[in-house]
Amino acid sequence: MRPKQNSDDIKKAAEDLFGKEHVLSEASDRIFYSSDLYQSGETAELVIAPASTAEMLRLVEFAADTGRAIFVRGGGRSYSNAFLPDRRKAILVDTTRLNRIRKIDPQNLIATVECGCTWKALDDALSAYGLRCIFWGPASGAKATIGGSMSQGTANNQAGLIETSSNAVTSYEIVTGTGEVLNTGLDAQSDRIANFRPYGPDLTGLFNADAGALGIKTAVTLKVEPRPGYEGGVSFAFTRFEDLVRALHTASREGLASAIIAMDSETAGIRSGEQGLAADFKKLVTIVSNSHNPIRGLWRGIKIALAGRKVFNTATYTAHFLAEGATDAILISKERALRRLVAPYGKEIPSAAISMMRAMLFPDIPTTDFTGRRMIPIHGISAWSKLEPLHTAYTDLVESYRSEIDDAGITVAEVFSVLGRGAVLFEPVFYWHDSLTDYHKRTHPSALPKFPDTHSENQTARALVEDIKTAIIELMRQHGTAHLQIGKLYPFMDDRSPESSAMLRSLKQALDPRNIINPGALGLTPKGNDK
Repeated sequence: MRPKQNSDDIKKAAEDLFGKEHVLSEASDRIFYSSDLYQSGETAELVIAPASTAEMLRLVEFAADTGRAIFVRGGGRSYSNAFLPDRRKAILVDTTRLNRIRKIDPQNLIATVECGCTWKALDDALSAYGLRCIFWGPASGAKATIGGSMSQGTANNQAGLIETSSNAVTSYEIVTGTGEVLNTGLDAQSDRIANFRPYGPDLTGLFNADAGALGIKTAVTLKVEPRPGYEGGVSFAFTRFEDLVRALHTASREGLASAIIAMDSETAGIRSGEQGLAADFKKLVTIVSNSHNPIRGLWRGIKIALAGRKVFNTATYTAHFLAEGATDAILISKERALRRLVAPYGKEIPSAAISMMRAMLFPDIPTTDFTGRRMIPIHGISAWSKLEPLHTAYTDLVESYRSEIDDAGITVAEVFSVLGRGAVLFEPVFYWHDSLTDYHKRTHPSALPKFPDTHSENQTARALVEDIKTAIIELMRQHGTAHLQIGKLYPFMDDRSPESSAMLRSLKQALDPRNIINPGALGLTPKGNDK
């Protein structure tokens, strides 16, 4: 079949193959789907929503026959250009119709779902069995798709134990650029159940966090576990960064916390000196009402409230150590141990944040902050031994821009998440006043009445954010960080050995010889063109 170059011909052919209602061609839709949280790519010619693996295979061949590249979108909340088209001759794939839960297997503790399914939909289905995925999804899991998260790699409130989403997978179903279906786990052999991953070379691992460059994920088998009977944890405040790091490191080594999350005090919103005694009383009520032992919670809450004013007013960082237990006794034991490990470095504060994290696994997360400001995070995953030098260099870099940052009204916040025992994710987050894009308006329309688009376009602040962001990413590279959500932003191929680079590129060539599946992702292929 000769490639069709006429846009009208391509649209008609796509509608014949996938149904007119599942092919979007209006400019407003194509622009929206070709945008992420931070920016826009080239505007795709069409947006197509397949509903099965067979339709995805058909779409791959359609794209190849018409000389188009395929860019696969999950929930759309990336900020690293992961799915953004890098050429005009592009088809944007909306995976949200590929959303069935194929099987829940309580005996073997696995579940197989299609990759357009959201994490919340899977969690709701598993809850009926008293189960959850061992990685239950990011905070954006009400909208984030499982395939998007697995292609990007992500962490959540279980990262202290499981590290990242990649460790929850036992097998993928992949549609390759050659138009074939590949099963990566035990289910690649007849009559096998994909309940165990490391059986020979780890083919599944090749597709983890690949930014969709190696193939299109259509289904995934995930490990599940019983939901914990009891949840809690402890929270602490710190005046020095060095003390924060020692507390996080000490707690992580023991493996007691399911998650360890820290942030600067401005992010946490704990500078509450002007709020008076009413705020202290609310903190006391919160910590008592959320305690698994109300009497113990009352006594601990009184002590924290009495000391809390001074702690809140002097803290630079706060950290939250989340814990779980099959019984109340196990949870209490973990909380006591965490308190003993962390207390030498900081002061205990009310654990309301922990209660909120547990109560709202999948909150309705806006695409702006609570005042309507634009926001963009970046991150690096650091070894413990390199975290303090990295943070010192980062602080010096930000301070070198201080007058410009203040003039532009930009806030740069800091968030930290511990990944297992050996690494910590450091995430600077930028906030600034700017006009809202169509992406912001369509992804979170309920926020618009609160934050009418009265902010004028702020190109100065936007350009400054881009400059500082780029500088921080380079700084992180110099300090040896790794990254999730690599997409087309982070320097994945930089400084990689020739042997490693050649192997990865040969793998891309074998799986996608026509270079039609998310070309440009991971830096495996040159920047797109329309030839």
